[in-house]
Amino acid sequence: GMEKFLAVPSALPVALSGAWASDSVFTVKLVGVGTPYYSTMTFAFHGDGLTLDGAYNVNFGPTTVPRLEGRVAGR
Repeated sequence: GMEKFLAVPSALPVALSGAWASDSVFTVKLVGVGTPYYSTMTFAFHGDGLTLDGAYNVNFGPTTVPRLEGRVAGR
């Protein structure tokens, strides 16, 4: 859930924005409304695959989440 990407409780209202950083990379910034906390999610499309990298601006532990990788099923 959102609490994993923001490292805050899921009941917190969240604002987000996104933009294409290049033809194959889409970046989303999620901000906890009324807080200084945010996370960034970067979606990189390559062929029939996708990777998702996430990072926090601050955290009591790691500031990145493990990379997720996916691909189109049935290929």
